[in-house]
Amino acid sequence: MKFQPEILRSCTTQSALVVTLLAAPCRAYDDPCRVSAPDAHLHTSADGGTAEVPLVSQGKDCKFDSKYALSWVNVSILPPGTTGAPYVMRYHVAQNHTPTPRTVALRLGDRDFEFSQAPGQPRLAVGPGRLVFPVKAGEPVDAKKLLTIWSEDAPVTPRVQVRAEDRIWLSVEPTSNPRKFEVRVRLSIASPQPRNGVLIVSADSSANGPIRVPVEVTATGQP
Repeated sequence: MKFQPEILRSCTTQSALVVTLLAAPCRAYDDPCRVSAPDAHLHTSADGGTAEVPLVSQGKDCKFDSKYALSWVNVSILPPGTTGAPYVMRYHVAQNHTPTPRTVALRLGDRDFEFSQAPGQPRLAVGPGRLVFPVKAGEPVDAKKLLTIWSEDAPVTPRVQVRAEDRIWLSVEPTSNPRKFEVRVRLSIASPQPRNGVLIVSADSSANGPIRVPVEVTATGQP
């Protein structure tokens, strides 16, 4: 008998998708397909990765489809001859960027497998990645630009700091939007030369960072 994938749209948790593989009988009264494995509870770290589980199947004409795609888990069944075990279930788990654990269930024959993954940490992103303030040479500067910060899958509380040596002419202030910061450049006519500064963006419990955002003041010509 050959398994047909049937996707059920109900969730066991907020991010868990239940997928049941049902057997369509080839003929009446055949022995049902039975699957055994050393472990049916498969846990993965937040980083994800690829692993394998040996399978033993019993029952007449028990076959497996070649691939299953289960949201953040991708499962392939390797047939006999490609590995030392009669069958091997190879599964790849995507990285979890969310701050909550997740679980998904898969049924093969008469066996239920549960894939679970540890909570992850969101990744920070900024835009633009560089702030350029064009000014006329020899003229004072008082200009502002917005810097936007967000995370991929979860809210974070970002911080933006000015590098110590740039604080005389460069400043940053939060706005009413927690994702946006106002970057301000102030230079007097006595200091018309180009400047290069750096903003440091970070957040607690983020997978990446701190992120460095260059700030440049460039002369466009004579006043």
